[in-house]
Amino acid sequence: LLQVPLVKVVCAETDVRVDISFNNVTGLKAVSLIKNMCRTVPYFPKLVMVLKQFLYQHGLNEVFTGGVSSYSVILMTACFLKVCALCCRQHGSGKYRSGFRNVFG
Repeated sequence: LLQVPLVKVVCAETDVRVDISFNNVTGLKAVSLIKNMCRTVPYFPKLVMVLKQFLYQHGLNEVFTGGVSSYSVILMTACFLKVCALCCRQHGSGKYRSGFRNVFG
């Protein structure tokens, strides 16, 4: 089990929740992946936010309670878009939602 020091912050005005980790260089490496996805797939950030909101509404947004981390959501979305892009282009963008559910449960 990986142990990374973590600070959880909640903005009082907006209720936006942020986790800040220390002594972890993998986050810096992930930035280029995320920036690249945002550049190449313009709707990528919006799709990730919709999925994160869905997880939040169902209490599945906190890893320590059995939920999915934000980075996992980003990776799963990127994987889905790369693997299933051809299929979804052929059948229309409405297949994204059901396709994501079929791939990741």
